[in-house]
Amino acid sequence: MNNGFPTVDPNGFTVYWRPLIVRPIPNGPECFVAAIAAFAETGEVACRRLVDRRRLRAMFGNAAVTLGAVVDASLASLENHLRARVGRNATHGHTHFQDWTSPLQGVCLGDLSEAYVSKFGDVFPRAELLCSTFGGEFRSPYLAEGPGETPWSVPVVEIIKKLKPQLSNSLNAQLRLSSMAHTVTFTFFDTALAANFVLVSAHRMAVSWREAKAHLWNLSLLADAPDLLIKPSRLELFAGVREDDERTRGAIEELASEASRRSVNVSRVESAEDAARQIIAKAA
Repeated sequence: MNNGFPTVDPNGFTVYWRPLIVRPIPNGPECFVAAIAAFAETGEVACRRLVDRRRLRAMFGNAAVTLGAVVDASLASLENHLRARVGRNATHGHTHFQDWTSPLQGVCLGDLSEAYVSKFGDVFPRAELLCSTFGGEFRSPYLAEGPGETPWSVPVVEIIKKLKPQLSNSLNAQLRLSSMAHTVTFTFFDTALAANFVLVSAHRMAVSWREAKAHLWNLSLLADAPDLLIKPSRLELFAGVREDDERTRGAIEELASEASRRSVNVSRVESAEDAARQIIAKAA
């Protein structure tokens, strides 16, 4: 008899998976999902690549060789990390991802998801459907764990474009400084203000902290850049908070303390719109 409920395989098991995200310009707005990393209760582990050299060449031209090497090195590091943990607390596979740190800048893991499958390989088609290889349709740290909009659902730059479209040319600005081998992207850049935005989350504190320090470092470079024709009069790092708890408050306090030594001001914001309005006000 069909009772309307889907059939569940009694021999199935849980697989934990996360997307491997690469930003061609570290800390820049563009990113793609390079692979899916999965770890099962049964101890099975694998990383499935979603991009090959031909696709990278079509998208990034001469930079494809470098990006391919970044993907290869990151995948090798992650897969070795996961395989080294086979047999350790297999029933808590989600913990095996937590202490992996990317060996390269611009690479990180997306949020954790679970799938209940009959065989291990079934997780990858499901995961791929939830991840747009180019475009960022994986679960973003700016979104809530559950459905519905949050104060961070809409990117700061999109709100600025809507509130004050004449500032659009100053958004996601990319600069090449003599002290850096690659271009640096700023959330906002003009003569009055250079600003970056970071979202701090207790659930992804290690990643949040690396992102915040990178944004702070990029801003501090502007203070003494000898080859910069336009020097903004204010340097600001806007820090949003997903969870108002002791860890996030402590992180922002530590960030503000370090920023004060680098001529950068740190401002806590309660929503993407709050950050957008402050940027507009301080750029005036």
